[in-house]
Amino acid sequence: MIYDDNNIFAKILRGEIPCKKIYEDDFVLSFHDINPQKKIHALVIPKGKYVDLDDFSENASSEEMVGLLKGINIVAKKLKISLRTLYEIAPSKEELIVTTVDRVLKKHGKIAMDAMNTHSSPIKKLESFLTVANQAVGPRFERFTLSLSSLNSSKPMVDYHEQYITDLIKNLLDEARIKNEIKEIDTQATALLLGGLGRYFQSKKLLKDLHQTPEKTSNFLTKIIIDGIKMEKS
Repeated sequence: MIYDDNNIFAKILRGEIPCKKIYEDDFVLSFHDINPQKKIHALVIPKGKYVDLDDFSENASSEEMVGLLKGINIVAKKLKISLRTLYEIAPSKEELIVTTVDRVLKKHGKIAMDAMNTHSSPIKKLESFLTVANQAVGPRFERFTLSLSSLNSSKPMVDYHEQYITDLIKNLLDEARIKNEIKEIDTQATALLLGGLGRYFQSKKLLKDLHQTPEKTSNFLTKIIIDGIKMEKS
């Protein structure tokens, strides 16, 4: 479906149709609905040219997705309510946070996959993948991923991503073992360790004791582990 530059929301974004604005930044515009269905009925729309939620989910950048979530959080605080987005992405603010972070992580995972595919060596692929993957617990995602710890509904989503990463790491370690790039090790145990580092160090109980960010700490330990299992060069 082609984006219609003359749709009502496009005209509102261009200022051709007035609105009762609540909040605006580089990524979103929020305003009161002209025909409210409840006492408070607000819309939060992305500024990009997206036809619907599916289009946004498939084609929006990570920054736009994070921007949408940030905008919704700000508007929710301003109005002291829970919001749905324009496309009714979720029935509650909690589910919206989980859904949005899930999509951001999937997009980031694709970037990590692309980074590793520039190499032919399994161990080089693993190093490149984990360097990018560990960014998910870095400052760029921090304010969103940290909020997941207080949401019970986020556990299945987080478990899914961790399991996917762990399985991918094990496959790469098995390939590296076959090619004699690493020593004889328990690849499953090593994969579990490497795949869970970021989540472990993002724990609120540990954050206050870390001297570096969870991302830097994860990268530091990842390097130690991988260097330790590599075959020594003769």
